[in-house]
Amino acid sequence: MYGWFYYEKEGHYQGPYPTREDAVAAGRAMTDPERNFWVMEGKKPPFVFPEADQLLALFVEINGDLGTAAKPFDSDGVEITPAQKAHLAVAFRDLLGGWMDQYQIRFNIETFHTIQNVELVTSDNAENHVDEN
Repeated sequence: MYGWFYYEKEGHYQGPYPTREDAVAAGRAMTDPERNFWVMEGKKPPFVFPEADQLLALFVEINGDLGTAAKPFDSDGVEITPAQKAHLAVAFRDLLGGWMDQYQIRFNIETFHTIQNVELVTSDNAENHVDEN
C-alpha cells in the first residue's frame, strides 16, 4: 500500500499520510515556513516473516536446557512434512500480523520499495513538480 511522506532531507521521511494534501499540510505545519520541502508517494517493502525451519530452530534453542537438543520432537519416527512446515509458517505470519494490526504496531522501516510522484513544495507554490527518477 502506498502512502504520502514529506521530508526536508533524504532519509528523514515523515508519514505515511493518506493523501498528498495531508502530507503537504503536515510538512507546512512541521517545517520552517521559509524552507522548501519535498513530498512523495512511497511504498514500503513487505515484512519478511521467518520460515518454519527458522521457527523450529528457535523453539529448540530456547528450550535446549530441557534436554530436547538431541531429539527435539517426540513424533514416533514421523517426520514433519513440507506441508506441515508451510502451515506453521502461514499460521505464525497470520498470528504476528494480526497482533500487529490489532495493536496498530508498525516497524519503522526507513527504506522504500517504490517511490513515485516526487514534488518540491516551496513556500510560494506547492505545485512545482520535480521528477527524481
